[in-house]
Amino acid sequence: MDSLTLMEATIRQIRPPQDAFRRRCQARWDSLCKPIHGLGALEDLVSQIGAIQQTEQPDISKAEIVIMGADNGVVAEGVSQCGSEVTAQVLRNMARGDSTVCQMARFRQAEVIAVDIGLNEPAESPGVLNRAVRRGSGDIRTGPAMSRQETLQAIGEGIRIVQKRKAQGCQILIPGEMGIGNTTTSAACVCAYFDKEPEEIAGPGAGLTKEGVRHKAEVIRDALRVNRPDRGDVLDVLSKVGGLDIAGMTGLFLGSAAEGIPAIIDGLSAALSAYIAVRLAGPVRDYLIPGHLGTEPGDRILMEALGLAPPLRLGMHLGEGSGAALLLPLLDEALYVYRNLPHFGKCGIEAYKPLC
Repeated sequence: MDSLTLMEATIRQIRPPQDAFRRRCQARWDSLCKPIHGLGALEDLVSQIGAIQQTEQPDISKAEIVIMGADNGVVAEGVSQCGSEVTAQVLRNMARGDSTVCQMARFRQAEVIAVDIGLNEPAESPGVLNRAVRRGSGDIRTGPAMSRQETLQAIGEGIRIVQKRKAQGCQILIPGEMGIGNTTTSAACVCAYFDKEPEEIAGPGAGLTKEGVRHKAEVIRDALRVNRPDRGDVLDVLSKVGGLDIAGMTGLFLGSAAEGIPAIIDGLSAALSAYIAVRLAGPVRDYLIPGHLGTEPGDRILMEALGLAPPLRLGMHLGEGSGAALLLPLLDEALYVYRNLPHFGKCGIEAYKPLC
């Protein structure tokens, strides 16, 4: 099946979660010996997962973090603190379990899957899944990042990965990225989609100085002028000023919704991919779980556009799906309470009633 046909079939497969199970989960929360909605957003998230999984007993024991690794040609314009060679090295480290998100995953007993969706050179590591669409994207300051067909291919690879992870029992997914320069491509996409000035959206990424951020904004302005992305065509923007990592994660979000798997959003690039997926298929929105709000200006704009309020605001700008990974232990605790807290009758306390 070609990538466009696969994407269209995946979109047709997506159905809204079962709201009846959300109501049943919330009714159970309200029957437990605690103030109504006492755990706030954690109750809502558990109920949302129940609706997605179509059960009153949600289970996220098997969590997986899929990292889409790709190089971005715009790094040649000096928009990053380090060079493109770091992307492949970090992916190799992930394959050995030696990156930040791998430590988080080990603590929580989640699995990390490192994917080459478009490195400049092959990672040459047996632990890195090779799904490269092309070897690095183009420099968006001088031309498009990739063709529309390559964008569709990257989305298709993301979908196929989720299909395989579902068959392996994945119950909750974190789409993550590793791509030096992708805060520049992500910011360019945000500017195009929301008609924002580059100076509003360009952020420090992994550690640019104020002068570096000003230069980054200039590069984004040039990219938008040269490529003239059509904000009404979601894939045109992604193809012209985005990246393979963003496209691959878009496929992960689409695939998760189609397979009935909740997906936690990480920072800017993941939030952008989630937004693109929702633009392609509105019902994806109900499968999204906000993780954390990062420091990049575009992250807030994307979360507001999605109508999501990330529960974690820790000033993070690490990437790798790390902010989303931090939500997993909190969800685990919430689920433990959900399963084990006694009902009011057992505690000898009169049930709380909703305040009008």
